[in-house]
Amino acid sequence: MRKRPFIIVLVLLLSSMTLFTACSGFPDNAEQKNSSTEQTGDLTDNGTDTKANEVGTQDNKTQDNKTEENATVVDGLLTGKFNPEVTITTVRGVAPGVTFRDGENVDDNVHTKWAKERFGINIKNLWSVTDQNDAYKTKLRLALSSNEPMPDVMIVFDVNLAQDLISSGKFMDIGDKFEQKAAPMWKKALEEYSYTWNPFKKDGKKYGIPLLSYGYGSDPVLWIRQDWLDKLNLKAPQTMDDVEHIMDAFTNQDPDNDGKKDTYGLVIAPKASLSDGIGNASWIFGAYGVVPEQWNMTADGKVGFGSVQPEMKAGLEKLKQWYDKGFLPRDTGLYDGGKVAEVISKGNIGMIAGPQWLPWYPFPDLVKNDPTAKMKPFNIPTGPDGQAGRNGTVQGGYAILINKDIEPRTLEALFVYMNYLFENLAIPRAGSEFEHGYFENYDWAMKDGQPSRKNEDIPGGYIDAKKYFLFWEMPLIPEASVEPMIKRYKGEPLTTPNDMFYKDHPEDQVQGYGKIVEQAEASKVNVFNGAPTPTMKKKWELLEKIKQETFSKIIFGNAPVSQFDTFVNEWNSTGGDAVTQEVNEWYQSVSQ
Repeated sequence: MRKRPFIIVLVLLLSSMTLFTACSGFPDNAEQKNSSTEQTGDLTDNGTDTKANEVGTQDNKTQDNKTEENATVVDGLLTGKFNPEVTITTVRGVAPGVTFRDGENVDDNVHTKWAKERFGINIKNLWSVTDQNDAYKTKLRLALSSNEPMPDVMIVFDVNLAQDLISSGKFMDIGDKFEQKAAPMWKKALEEYSYTWNPFKKDGKKYGIPLLSYGYGSDPVLWIRQDWLDKLNLKAPQTMDDVEHIMDAFTNQDPDNDGKKDTYGLVIAPKASLSDGIGNASWIFGAYGVVPEQWNMTADGKVGFGSVQPEMKAGLEKLKQWYDKGFLPRDTGLYDGGKVAEVISKGNIGMIAGPQWLPWYPFPDLVKNDPTAKMKPFNIPTGPDGQAGRNGTVQGGYAILINKDIEPRTLEALFVYMNYLFENLAIPRAGSEFEHGYFENYDWAMKDGQPSRKNEDIPGGYIDAKKYFLFWEMPLIPEASVEPMIKRYKGEPLTTPNDMFYKDHPEDQVQGYGKIVEQAEASKVNVFNGAPTPTMKKKWELLEKIKQETFSKIIFGNAPVSQFDTFVNEWNSTGGDAVTQEVNEWYQSVSQ
């Protein structure tokens, strides 16, 4: 449901089948002749031991659609199973909300068993961390600085870290291999979002395979406790003034009816970014004409960093006023998305901005603690000039990096795994093992002879099994998630297997999608999607530190709003001017 990228629950059904659809190309003949059987591996469709050089590409198939030995070409892709088994090593950050069935864990679960049984692939985590406070990013950077061995494959969310990893020389140029081996569905998805390759290029070569996310996966809507609105006889907000009136009531009129002054109007997650997924604050600044934390087109037709634009002052001043009035928890300055999820679950927060997927996490925890709680989505409010704005979803920004020393056989296994999922799961097909979800009795179950994804119909409750996948999520094609949800929002019939995959998604999530589409013009997309510029590589961490410290002092401390002007001058002189020039040069180069 990350940044990263987050997010919504789809599923895998265990199967006893031994055939699978896999990669569209294998090593060329030279690679095959120069590799031993143990290195190149075998793919069979009947469990027999067949050497990799006996499994040809589609070009080598005979007229009866058979390759030389046991492999079979199905729809242009090879089918089979690795024998002997192959191991793919990786590293992993585990989100705080990930749960497991009894006896399972991140290293041994229904998905790792499925990969072993279907493909003969063992997924091995060299290490894993609970991914709070950038723990995964920090551990990766420490591993890089200490020259630790890297896994076969891994996912990277931070483009600056990705470029550092690429520059280390430890990861391969994957461009040609992707063209040779990726399944048509995978290629097509990235062709439609070709800009997602940009952050992971070096010297014109492609070093990271971009991963796509859900459509409208990060555009925030305003989620408000409807039960509190009803109790206090308040109407849905339209403007920033309306929002402030509601926050005042939520903070001072005891909406939870416990006789204590222990509720708050709003929670945000400013620790790392004002545009964090859970606890997003970009809409506050959007009401005054700017979206922070991203590169936007400015009035003079150039590209400017939102967080240093003059319009930011009004948003900072408004947040400072709300904090001083007690509308936000006193320790808000320390909150990241994970902490906000924890806080919202306690039941004393009336309002939060975040993506359409919040009904999956963390709202179920809220309802467990307060069964009367009803979080409903609303349009983001307009400011004094009638403007509304927020950060929009940009595809990409994170990618798969592949070790340059990966065994050829292991590389084949990666494409077998990903190709199968793209061809069979990204848009589920009728009769496939993924027609109803990922794994039965995890994210779906049979109820009265019909498949259901409702929590109450699944023995032991819903488990978000897609978080167990090799890259922490199912392969995604943005449109596949949007179209069924908008059909539901409009009351149109669901007709395709992909549509039916979303028939049991929470109605509040459907309404969230609808609110985003209704107010689509408010979503502002980051116009810079290139690799970090030379000055970014040297100065961005320092520039971010200056920004975060200044904003924190203004909102939560005693610094006057006028301190923003001093900050902008410092930001520009410390390298911001140079970065802005480089971003504009990049923008001109890709706009021609």
